[in-house]
Amino acid sequence: MLIDLDKVAANLARAQAYADAHGIRLRPHVKTHKLPRFARDQMALGAVGITAQKLGEAEAMADGGLSDIFLPYNIIGASKLARLAALARRVRLSVTCDNAMVLSGYAATFTAPETLLTVLVECDTGAGRCGVQTPQQAVALAQAIAAAPGLRFGGLMTYPPREGEAATNAWLLATRVALAETGLPPPVISAGGSPGLYRAHLVTAASEHRPGTYIYSDRMQVAWGLGTWDDCAMTVLATVVSRPTETRAILDAGSKALAADLCPLP
Repeated sequence: MLIDLDKVAANLARAQAYADAHGIRLRPHVKTHKLPRFARDQMALGAVGITAQKLGEAEAMADGGLSDIFLPYNIIGASKLARLAALARRVRLSVTCDNAMVLSGYAATFTAPETLLTVLVECDTGAGRCGVQTPQQAVALAQAIAAAPGLRFGGLMTYPPREGEAATNAWLLATRVALAETGLPPPVISAGGSPGLYRAHLVTAASEHRPGTYIYSDRMQVAWGLGTWDDCAMTVLATVVSRPTETRAILDAGSKALAADLCPLP
């Protein structure tokens, strides 16, 4: 794997400039690069914190000096909750939740008001991933979070479908109004994804955005018009081991070395 550091720097600067121009807080997802050095570069440019996909990533980022980490995934099980509690003592940590079972685990682990865990409600605004299905469910879960002595309601989180900004915005706006009417205005509304990065300003209800792939870009980003081949900062160096015909070559790199995502060719 080869990484072009100049292209990385340009991709990071472009995204931060866009976010700054539109008043959007950028909280980059580190699951693409998994490198504290790049996370620190993102913070130096103006990111408000980072996003990690799992405990191991978050722990590695804390070891690398990152101090504001969002973990938007349901954490389940005693051993993982113990690790979560240990991490919360080291950094400013926030997590998500979309059901009562996960919430009960957080509430049982974080019991003291002086060690509050910030929990955002994950919302499915059309992508068909995790998340509560209606604004009413979001309000009910937010109230349950706020009622737990060791938890703090931190807001809403979603991963919108590509080009679904209008529907996502309507969903989030309705939920924000419903929460405000119950006395729980969401401190943060976090949306995400590189596919929607340069359309993030259309989701006016959101206060922050969580792009990940933008640091390297890839052929999917190129196919969707989010950059060009010249923006792709990561490539895989492989060897042609056979060329049996004029139109076929065989490499020493298979599915474990190359992306398995199916996407339209640019």
